[in-house]
Amino acid sequence: MMILRYTGLLFLLLAAASLAFDGISFLQGQPFHLSLFGELWFRIHPFSLNLSQAVVERYITPSLWDGIITPVLLFPFVAVFGIFGSILYMLGRLKRV
Repeated sequence: MMILRYTGLLFLLLAAASLAFDGISFLQGQPFHLSLFGELWFRIHPFSLNLSQAVVERYITPSLWDGIITPVLLFPFVAVFGIFGSILYMLGRLKRV
């Protein structure tokens, strides 16, 4: 359970860092926009993004990539990691019976 809690906390910290980065770029005179999840993934490691798309479309189903994953890639990074981080953190806090 601690692993879920710490992973959730890490995701929440990454979401906060992304929000801070977007805020700093706004203060430097750029127009304000939240960085998209897919945009940051492409900036960090474009090969893994392309490989993920190829694997999902070829071995699972193309409708999964087009219907579910693509809309998630178009969400702001802070929302994706904030939601997943919150869920993981809450799951890690559940008491065992």
